[in-house]
Amino acid sequence: MSPTEAIPVRVLDLQGTPYERGRQHGEQLEEQICELMMWQAKAWELNLSSEVALQAYADKYLPYTAEYAPDLLEEMRGIADGAGVTLSEVLRLNCFLDLGDGLITGNFGRLFGGCTAFAVNGNVTDDGCTYVGQNYDLPGFFSPALVLLRLPTRHGGHVLAQTFAGCLGCSGINSHGIALTINKLNATDGKPGVPYTLVVRQALDKMRLGDAMGAILGARRASGVNYVLGDTLEVVDIETSAEQSAVVYASEDYLFHTNHYLSPYLKSLKIEQWPAAPELLGESHVRYMRMGRQLRDAARHGKVTSRDLLGMASDHSNYPYSICNHIFEEKQGQNLGSVNTVATVIYKPATGDVLVTNGNPCRSPAEHLTVEPRS
Repeated sequence: MSPTEAIPVRVLDLQGTPYERGRQHGEQLEEQICELMMWQAKAWELNLSSEVALQAYADKYLPYTAEYAPDLLEEMRGIADGAGVTLSEVLRLNCFLDLGDGLITGNFGRLFGGCTAFAVNGNVTDDGCTYVGQNYDLPGFFSPALVLLRLPTRHGGHVLAQTFAGCLGCSGINSHGIALTINKLNATDGKPGVPYTLVVRQALDKMRLGDAMGAILGARRASGVNYVLGDTLEVVDIETSAEQSAVVYASEDYLFHTNHYLSPYLKSLKIEQWPAAPELLGESHVRYMRMGRQLRDAARHGKVTSRDLLGMASDHSNYPYSICNHIFEEKQGQNLGSVNTVATVIYKPATGDVLVTNGNPCRSPAEHLTVEPRS
């Protein structure tokens, strides 16, 4: 794919109380929040559920949110007030990946399907540092809403969260050397619970890898999500459904994950894996094989660099259902549930450095950011 002109990724520096940070977020991204909510409702109306039914179901997540992270609920309240929308609407937006497991189990592949996550430890990198990254694949209407939020943590320092307008956090890194990425898993036990965006932010507020893992494992989760975590020394993977979880350890000095369960324990629960559309039944497995081959080859033949990881994220095997995903583009937006890679992120926990693309990594130049504000 030919390179495109670089479009800088929007970064918001948010300060103050949780409510004040949320209000700043809402005021600065009001237009993008309202547009994203409109497209979210349209996608659901075309794919099985009315906006009224969608909102009514999302409202059931509220008590779990309040119990798990009352400060993040206040942040969402601030987002709503800043954008001139309701708290319920912001909650619905933050449930964008979770709602499918509860509302349309067995059909979620019709709406979204993508994301390839990976991590490598210092034994196989050129600088001896851990890296955690992913391609974030979503319908094309998410692209204009891409934003990174820099916020203080309760322990000092900052979080830099990759997310979308109105959402608390979809992946990220903190000043304490913790990084986290995700990909969706389609689970049959979805139900109202804690939205994954809150789980991401809660994990990124921790100082230790074990505590970040605990924030994920201890949540009363709403749906199936896979979490890839790393600190300055180790990388680990946590597969979850709403009620079950399995820790997947790096058998080599790297790990990788796509959109199907790997744990024999979770497979035994007969959790479905993208059953809705024939073309989606195999694409997660191809991306998994390709990412694994690329990581094995890179580790065998030399030391892996962040640029090597960007190259792997640009892989087009099985195009357009590839690691660098171009489905929405190829279908010319005709199916609102079709996805594209809307961002690639690569986090370096030891230094707080971040590489991020605004769009497909095959043609969108990576921008260098840091978790701490530059002086």
